[in-house]
Amino acid sequence: MLVVLFTAMAVACYGQGLKYAPVDAIQQQEIGNLATGDGYIHLLNSGANGGTDQTGTITVQVYTFAPDEQLISCCSCRLTPDQNASLSARNDLISNTLTPAVPTSINVKLVATKGGTPATDQRLYGSPGFSAGLRATRLATHRGADFNIAGDFITEEEFFNVPVSDGEYSKIVQTCRFIQTTGSGFGICRSCRLGTNNAVQPSGQ
Repeated sequence: MLVVLFTAMAVACYGQGLKYAPVDAIQQQEIGNLATGDGYIHLLNSGANGGTDQTGTITVQVYTFAPDEQLISCCSCRLTPDQNASLSARNDLISNTLTPAVPTSINVKLVATKGGTPATDQRLYGSPGFSAGLRATRLATHRGADFNIAGDFITEEEFFNVPVSDGEYSKIVQTCRFIQTTGSGFGICRSCRLGTNNAVQPSGQ
C-alpha cells in the first residue's frame, strides 16, 4: 500500500504519469573521453505541439550524472518551435558541478515538458505535462589510440528514447530541487542561463 501511495503522490506532484508520456519525451546518452576533448549536445524543437511560441514551446530539463550515478548538475532550456540550442559538456554541464570532482565521462538525461514559463521548470515546480517534439544528438571525442588509429576523432549519435519509472523521475527531480535550493549555486549547469534566448529562470533562484 505504501508503494502505491508513493507512486500516486509522485504522479500528483509531477504531472501526468510517465506511462502516458510521448515516446520521445525522455531521452538519454553518454559522453565520454572528456579529458581528451569536449562533447556537445544539440537540441531541437521539431514543432510537434504547434507552430507558434504560445502553443509549441517546450522546456528541456537537462540532468547530468557522473559515472557513479550521482546527479552532479541540472538546468532547463526553453525552445520555441524550430529553435535549436547547443550545450558544451565541458563548459556547460561539468563546469559548475555540485561536487569538487570533475568526471571524464557523463550520462545525460533529457526530459521535454510543455511550455516555457518558470512554472514548467521541474527543479522547483514539477511538470505540467510531458511533451513530444524533442530531437537531440550528441557529439563525442574518441581517442584514436583506443582504436589503433592515428589522431582523435569525433562521432555524432542521436539520443536514445528511454523508459523511466515514476520513482526514478521523482528521484531526479527531487535531487535537482535539493541541488538548486541548498547547493549555493553549485550543481546548476551553465546551459541556457539568463541572458540567452532560451534561458528558463524559476522565481527564487
